[in-house]
Amino acid sequence: MKEHPRIPEIVRGHIREPVAPPAQPPMPVVRPPHVRKVLENASSSPVGYLVSVLMQFSAQVQGPASRGSKVVKKKLKLTKSDYIVLEGITCAAFVTSYLSVHDLSQVFSPGVHSGPPFKLYWTGSVGDKGGATMIDNDHGCDDRINEET
Repeated sequence: MKEHPRIPEIVRGHIREPVAPPAQPPMPVVRPPHVRKVLENASSSPVGYLVSVLMQFSAQVQGPASRGSKVVKKKLKLTKSDYIVLEGITCAAFVTSYLSVHDLSQVFSPGVHSGPPFKLYWTGSVGDKGGATMIDNDHGCDDRINEET
């Protein structure tokens, strides 16, 4: 009966370690076409700045399950990220860009003089997240974007 190949053999008082089996050549990796496209797109460098857009909104939610329960307003937050090019962007184009991150660019359209109020900050900006001022017109938006770029 032959011993297990991984157990060392004792020959004339010496322990002989088993030899590792010969290495097999690696199997070729075949990727489906859609995976190749994803990998090609991932290898190209992104354009613009990676921004996180936090949307705060009120939603009407059903109250507790009891007789005569009322609809309750609840504040919700949703954060999504995408790349936005900031060089030479106007305030209206910037507002449209951040609305498109949440797929709202077709629902809301900013005007030249006004748009939805928002806060704009980045790491190292004056005031940072807590001290970011509310931007509600074109002038304040252009000043803040030009401060960054």
